[in-house]
Amino acid sequence: MEKPVLYPPTGFGQVAPGIYRSAYPSLANVPFLRTLNLASIICLCPGKHKVLEPFCQECNITRHEHGTEGNNEPFQGISVEVMCTVLAKLLDSRNHPVLIHDVKGKHRTGCVVGCLRKLMGWDIMPILTEYKGFAEPKIRFADMRCIDLFDPTSVQFDLRFLPAWWPHLKLAKDTKAIKDSNSHQSEDGGSSREKSHRVHISSAVSDTSTISVCSSPYHPHD
Repeated sequence: MEKPVLYPPTGFGQVAPGIYRSAYPSLANVPFLRTLNLASIICLCPGKHKVLEPFCQECNITRHEHGTEGNNEPFQGISVEVMCTVLAKLLDSRNHPVLIHDVKGKHRTGCVVGCLRKLMGWDIMPILTEYKGFAEPKIRFADMRCIDLFDPTSVQFDLRFLPAWWPHLKLAKDTKAIKDSNSHQSEDGGSSREKSHRVHISSAVSDTSTISVCSSPYHPHD
């Protein structure tokens, strides 16, 4: 008996272990998506889209709706709030494996992936090269500016749930240990200890010289 042909969504790719990207999947892509054993799907399309609802319900997949317009000059773009929220969910291993998508999987998704690469310590040139590889032939300078100007220190994440492959995991754990040690000395006891797990990303990635000796950035095509 022949195996069924599996069709990945348009623009499908692996961003990192447990993180995938694509355009909006169709019903024809569902058999392929089953092979990913997804725990969650992050949708960047504004408005409700019901194509995948039966599949998500059947497979107990959590859908995170963060509908946003793309970066179109002069005033329309992805807000910092939405970007930081989506990145925090991508950094949370409890959401893995996770698929992030918009309609075509090029611009909004490309911006999110580009900003994630900045958090991972990539230089801007390979980040933009990756963006162009998915966005061509319709490259948006507003997207590239969004990635270039994005401030990694604006993201908050939970150290307890970083994925095992995270390039700065060793540094992040060291930061957590320091904060946990400080929490024992605080007067508010348990509440301070709980807060110590949730830190500003600047604690882990603002010193790029420290990042470079902790771990090499993850490149999925290496």
